[in-house]
Amino acid sequence: MAGEAGAAPPDDPHRYVPSARPGARAPDVWLSSDVALFDRFGPEFTLLKLQETPTAALEQAFHRRGVALTVLPVDNDEARTLYGTRLVLIRPDHHVAWRGDVAPEDAGGLVDRVTGKESYETR
Repeated sequence: MAGEAGAAPPDDPHRYVPSARPGARAPDVWLSSDVALFDRFGPEFTLLKLQETPTAALEQAFHRRGVALTVLPVDNDEARTLYGTRLVLIRPDHHVAWRGDVAPEDAGGLVDRVTGKESYETR
């Protein structure tokens, strides 16, 4: 998971507050009357493209490491507002791994971090 500055929303077990911060369960949104955003997630990592943004370097970093990535363009105002950035990387367990307005310069480093490779190699 990639960290993010600022305070997280309060963790209240009696009240759900949707959050797209890294570590939070990805909020779901209805894309149409019978299709939820979760229904479109891939089986491994999913990159939500909430606005058109170049992602080739990030996609290539996943490919070079043999990690499956589904790129999912999402044209939905509610999702854009809820997620708050142009790009959101979702883990296979539907938790947010990373988000930002542009793909990171060190795309390979991000892939290593979210797949756990970085933490194992630095021990």
